[in-house]
Amino acid sequence: MPTQQELQTFLARNELAELIADLRIICLQAPNDQYGNELVQLVSQYNTYLKNEDKLYAADRDVALAKIKNSFSNFIELLDIPKGEAPTVEWVNRQRKNAFEQIVQSPWRWSLVIVFLSLMILLISQTHVQHTDFKLIARVKKIGLLPAQKWTIGAGYELLLTRFELENADLIPTLAAWPAQNAFVSLYDGRIQLNALPIAAGQAITLNADKQELFLQLATGRTNVQLDLQGAHLSLPEFGLDTLLGDPETGDESITLESSLTPKLWLSTSESQTLALPKLLVDSIDFNYKVEIDTDEKTDSSSLLSGSIQVNQHTHVLSKGSALYLEGLENAMLEEIKLLNDGFDIVLSGKVRHLRNTYLGQDHNLMPTWLQYFRQNQAFLFYFSSFCALCAILLPLRVWFVKSPK
Repeated sequence: MPTQQELQTFLARNELAELIADLRIICLQAPNDQYGNELVQLVSQYNTYLKNEDKLYAADRDVALAKIKNSFSNFIELLDIPKGEAPTVEWVNRQRKNAFEQIVQSPWRWSLVIVFLSLMILLISQTHVQHTDFKLIARVKKIGLLPAQKWTIGAGYELLLTRFELENADLIPTLAAWPAQNAFVSLYDGRIQLNALPIAAGQAITLNADKQELFLQLATGRTNVQLDLQGAHLSLPEFGLDTLLGDPETGDESITLESSLTPKLWLSTSESQTLALPKLLVDSIDFNYKVEIDTDEKTDSSSLLSGSIQVNQHTHVLSKGSALYLEGLENAMLEEIKLLNDGFDIVLSGKVRHLRNTYLGQDHNLMPTWLQYFRQNQAFLFYFSSFCALCAILLPLRVWFVKSPK
């Protein structure tokens, strides 16, 4: 049974219909119908007010309603029920149920449903997913990489060095004529084959297609370059040393150069082969670089020549000069790096958190929205539709399994 405080709360909120329903229950339970006649009079006054509400001026309407509410308040105080201090949990639950019933019975209920669905569609059509799968197939001129694992170039591939420069270098084994450690070394002429160039995870790499050669430069970090030389010249210009290594007729000579600075390598293969580098798992990749337009200013430029990127089963064509930004790569595998005449082809696939493309000053977010994701993900739509159908079948049957309280 509701308390006087709960009934007064109905009155304060102008929820007179709910108040009258509770008062009728109280009067029916009272002995000798001691409140019945007075409640009938109050309800009659309220019904008369509702009937003539539209005919009254606003001020008169407020005065009439205030008198009716005052009469109800006095009647509540006469009832032989607990006064109460604060709304109980049961009363709060009943309030929620009554509010829900009011919405369901309201003539505006379908309008509210349409508004809610429209807002949900608007939300999922403007909100982008947190990460997505992608596959990039492109031809580029220059690329910056950050390996996620150790990467060894040369092992299992016949890669020739057309030119090689290394600063702060140590030679192993050291030549008798080697003047000092930490010298600038240049190799040229003859046959210079790269046996192995181990690159540590996290050591930045720059690749640049230079005509039919691949220019490779490593960022600062300890580097071992293992070479086979045949009729090649090793030059130390600062000491005036130029030595022939590897007899052109008898065979190769193997050396290892070590350095903590940036080695520069120009790689190529025989004319019958295509220069291809092994697969690599990368943490980041960059196709953009700075170009100096005058002595004081630099601008961004893109090395992208052509290509396309597939995101959420949708393919975006990339035009020449497009600035493509991939941030937050996860399990990104550089599956192919193949040198061609005007650049090199790459294939990169994995997951990305932020993906955008800038072309002619227009920035485009290539991350799919939730609406696009749901539309393309057929498996999700199947399971969601099955769940909705199951709920529609089982919910009406719940009354068969739920026992009514006695």
